[in-house]
Amino acid sequence: MNTPPITITTPDLERLEQCLESRTARELPGIDMLYEELMRADIVDASEIASDIVTMNSTVVFVDEQSEQQYELTLVYPDQAGKSGTVSVLAPVGSALLGLAVGQAIEWQIPGGRQLRLRVNAVRYQPESTIDYKKKRSSNRRPSSSSRTREYAMDSMYDKLDLRLMATFPASDAVAQY
Repeated sequence: MNTPPITITTPDLERLEQCLESRTARELPGIDMLYEELMRADIVDASEIASDIVTMNSTVVFVDEQSEQQYELTLVYPDQAGKSGTVSVLAPVGSALLGLAVGQAIEWQIPGGRQLRLRVNAVRYQPESTIDYKKKRSSNRRPSSSSRTREYAMDSMYDKLDLRLMATFPASDAVAQY
């Protein structure tokens, strides 16, 4: 599978972690692939994200390279999905697009065994690119560094993954003693 580097903002990661904690989300087919994407992502402060990267609530133009069909959709959280022109981040296409930059392509397994190959052609709208972070910084609030942000995000994700694994594979009494 083709796995290009991806970048996600700290606020997007935090909200996605909350979404993934729901019972409904945990039971979705293919949700483990989204977990894997979040684990391997480069996590940055929202003020540091490049404007050509697909973030939550971005409107993205992409092509399914197998069918050569082009789409324009807005990547949304599950509670905003269902409207025309949107795709949930929990849907296979949404999970695949998250964090990609213009020009990148990704192969993504969808339920039923079919393989998608999606290429990002444009990011028409990205919410982070419309915010003036210089004004926000002038309020004496020091922005967090990327490394600290990533370290916190990864620790949080590992803790949640550990809890999920323990719930899925409870240890027997004999193993738990060691």
